[in-house]
Amino acid sequence: MLRKEYESLTTKKQMLTICHLNDLYSNEFRRKLPETVQLINWNRNSRGWCNHRDGPILGKHPGITVPFNNCEKVLLSIFLNHATDEKVTAKFCKQYKMPRLLSKDDIDIDDRTRNKMPIGAHQQWVSPHVHTLHWKKRPWELSRNFKDMAGTKFPTFIIVLTPCVNGLLVYEQSVRTCAFEIGSKDQPNISNFERGNRLTTTKRRTPETEQAHEKLRAIQADILRLRDEIKVQEGINDEYQTRISFGLAIVQSDAAATQLATKIENHLNRMARIFSKH
Repeated sequence: MLRKEYESLTTKKQMLTICHLNDLYSNEFRRKLPETVQLINWNRNSRGWCNHRDGPILGKHPGITVPFNNCEKVLLSIFLNHATDEKVTAKFCKQYKMPRLLSKDDIDIDDRTRNKMPIGAHQQWVSPHVHTLHWKKRPWELSRNFKDMAGTKFPTFIIVLTPCVNGLLVYEQSVRTCAFEIGSKDQPNISNFERGNRLTTTKRRTPETEQAHEKLRAIQADILRLRDEIKVQEGINDEYQTRISFGLAIVQSDAAATQLATKIENHLNRMARIFSKH
């Protein structure tokens, strides 16, 4: 179907590139890529690598190594490191906001190249002549913003580098980083349960106990997710209550709107009685 759609618009060589592009957007394809891109100046938490974007910088901005030199340019892409369907993947690639590059030269290269070769919101163009690439520490999208897309409380990302040779992206030569999270700052006072850490036990581990712990961790993840959803709904409820109180105060200040004010008060009392039963 994809071939029929594009066969009148592309050459066979370009057709191959389109097929490889589809592979790049597959989590299964990305997981098999070599992890030869190293993270520089990243933090670690109990689950692995993490950029605490609100932590101290001290001149150490997060970055990566760029292991290419025999190509014209390099396409950098950030993906969720989770299996998602095409709709979710497309939504992520459209909504993700790339962090700001640290070097003005790198910014200029990205700006000039994307004017000639437009790319997604989750991508940047990189010069192959740089050995390392750095971003500002703070303007990163938080992992927690993508919990619903990833289906987990602690989503992780990967960075994929793809070389461009003779004007074509060679997707089969792509390389990637290991998985990482983006957090606001280290939270030393939260519990291991809230961190999502594995439970520790002094008892001898058996297949049965390990299976039980896996079930428990799944239940805890659901509890944390529901707790977050409750906080969101409580925030929405507080906002609506503020709006209603403000509107009611305006209506009550107008003598001609006494009847309307009475109806609003009766409605609020009726809703309060309904929710008090649950």
